[in-house]
Amino acid sequence: MPDISEIETLAIKSEMVPARYTLPEQLLFLSLRILHEEYRRDEITREQAAKEKARLVDQFRRAQQLFAIFQHTVEIRNTMSWKFQKIEKNGCPHCQELIKIFDGRLPPKKEDL
Repeated sequence: MPDISEIETLAIKSEMVPARYTLPEQLLFLSLRILHEEYRRDEITREQAAKEKARLVDQFRRAQQLFAIFQHTVEIRNTMSWKFQKIEKNGCPHCQELIKIFDGRLPPKKEDL
């Protein structure tokens, strides 16, 4: 996993987005590439660039967290998927309902929230 300085170094050089980058890394890379280009063309001030970079980095860190949570959830779902068919065919009604809620076929009831 690249760190922010590596992403920024490549962005400053206007390199291509590395294929190994995750979506959050790609978005930070492209955003920084544009930010640096705007600064070089004197379209934004140094202070504006610094503020925008700080916001981009904050959002990048949040996006990384959400992306990691998503990947972990997918791993859990894939690990459990082989059991879902058995539970749906042979499980108790409560378990069958949970499977349908979990995979999105049955929204949770408002009174259960």
